[in-house]
Amino acid sequence: MFAELEKAVRGWKRVALTTHVAPDGDGLGSAFGFVAGLAKLGVTADVAVEGPVARRYDFLYPPGALKVFPGPVDPAWLASLDAVVVLDCSDWTRIGCVSEIFPASIPRV
Repeated sequence: MFAELEKAVRGWKRVALTTHVAPDGDGLGSAFGFVAGLAKLGVTADVAVEGPVARRYDFLYPPGALKVFPGPVDPAWLASLDAVVVLDCSDWTRIGCVSEIFPASIPRV
């Protein structure tokens, strides 16, 4: 399983990372940890979640680094994505309104 993921990651240029609604330290920490790891591989990653996000987690990411929905969605951003990665969540429906943003044509991990 991890070999398949590694192969996929090496083919990505830009991905969206997300986690469950009411994101907590586990979900946000996983996402921003993965952002750092992907950056070492030359992959750009954006974290998108359904908000609101508690202010106590602000220390986990730099200002402006988190896309919080519901809100406007940039079609150019969506078109630039190679995949969507869901972290700290086992069910697509648990990511809330963010699940409606990504077209079915974008691979999901």
